[in-house]
Amino acid sequence: MATKKGKTEENIQSSENTTAEINFSEWLKPDVENVVPDISVVKYSNYALIQVMERDMLIDFLELPGIKKDGKWVINTTRVYLTHSHGQKLAKSILKLLATSNENHNFEKYIPDE
Repeated sequence: MATKKGKTEENIQSSENTTAEINFSEWLKPDVENVVPDISVVKYSNYALIQVMERDMLIDFLELPGIKKDGKWVINTTRVYLTHSHGQKLAKSILKLLATSNENHNFEKYIPDE
């Protein structure tokens, strides 16, 4: 029996039962030499609020003082969600970079908590 595109029913049935494996880890693995960041949005933040929840965390980056509109203060905010492990890596990286910059005198003032 002929069906669409000249296939027989037997061929259609056998192709429906066929499975294929796709290795997404290899497919999504970036070729580091060919990665180019697309920084299409740039924001300034002079204040951050951090919330940690059961499954993830978020950081709200605020641009203070904001702008008064219709009698209310409107503050531009960018929210970033992270897993706990990525939040820990981010915190360690920031502290390490600040300590290194302080040792190299790369910015005006930084006083470590130690």
